[in-house]
Amino acid sequence: MLINAKQVIMSDKLAAGEIRLKPEQMKNRDKLVSFAVTLASQIKMYTRSNHNDISIAQENSLLPLINYAWGKQFENMNKVLKNHPGCDYWKPVERLGLQMTAIVAKKKYQDTLEKLRNNNRLKGKFDEVWFFVLTAERLPDNVREYPDDFCCKYLTLYDLVEIVIAQPLAFQRDFLLLAEQEYSDYFPPRVVTSKQGYRVSENMPIPFDLGLFNALIETNEWFDDVAKGERDVHEFLEIFKKRLRQCTFSARSLLSKIISEIDPPKSISTKIEFPEMLLYGPLSIDEENISVFSNDLDNLSAMGLIVRFDYPLRMYAVGDEPFVEMEKMICLEFKKFEPDMNLYAALYIFYKIYHDINKLVFAIENSNFSLLADGACQNP
Repeated sequence: MLINAKQVIMSDKLAAGEIRLKPEQMKNRDKLVSFAVTLASQIKMYTRSNHNDISIAQENSLLPLINYAWGKQFENMNKVLKNHPGCDYWKPVERLGLQMTAIVAKKKYQDTLEKLRNNNRLKGKFDEVWFFVLTAERLPDNVREYPDDFCCKYLTLYDLVEIVIAQPLAFQRDFLLLAEQEYSDYFPPRVVTSKQGYRVSENMPIPFDLGLFNALIETNEWFDDVAKGERDVHEFLEIFKKRLRQCTFSARSLLSKIISEIDPPKSISTKIEFPEMLLYGPLSIDEENISVFSNDLDNLSAMGLIVRFDYPLRMYAVGDEPFVEMEKMICLEFKKFEPDMNLYAALYIFYKIYHDINKLVFAIENSNFSLLADGACQNP
């Protein structure tokens, strides 16, 4: 099985009710592939933003899924050996260790094994070590380390999907229930199905307690009547949410993936522009899906959520005929002048402070911004 953008698009069509009568196992596979790709994408972005590896909170959510899928009960080694080096989890009876990491590099695995050899508290406690690497693809053979003194196994989210799908349907249902409990934001929201069979996403209103968001964009600096300014910001957010809901689910899904790929904006007014072709690699755009990709961009552009334009790169001549080489560009901007902000940049900074970017990705895809509420925010 190859986890790529084509399968994610198929998963979106399934969620939208465009594909019917698929076997339950295939539906479960689509859900798991979409989950794996989204999770891997968010972790990749997290580690790229000056973080060395995955967070403890992420590990705590993943561990129950790993335990269930492989029938293990790994224990947190910090409860036994405080501030230990090496593996994070273990099964002492089986002399088995587990290390979770987002890093795809042989040196990372070599360093972990070296710590297990040389640390007095860990030496001789392990015969087998599992590395669970947070990527949606198979781990390349050339980055794996197979020493003589440890039996090493390398697993990824790809393997997680495969081992679950190989189990009976009852097992798959239980695993998906557990996954949805641990990662509710990564799965489609509850939907209301009309008698005609249309998929109607839940219309969550923009919350009114936006004190933290208004503080970030400094609404009080722009309005003498601060209450009027806050109402104006609320209406602006409602317009943005309405534009999102008027897009196809596929277009919103594309926009959410673009959000996950952009560089963190430096300020709330940062204008986000980049060549369209820079999305081809991360989103696996090829000749089979480029028409869907282009249609989704057109849909976003028609709703005023992005701007597509041609940027002149250089002049050249063919004989006596002058030509201009153009590059297709995307501008990610939803502009407000009072307060002065690009809403995409403001939302990115807000979610990074009070939540995490994967929750912004979920918000864009499902046009659900309930986490803007003061009561839903975590202390930064």
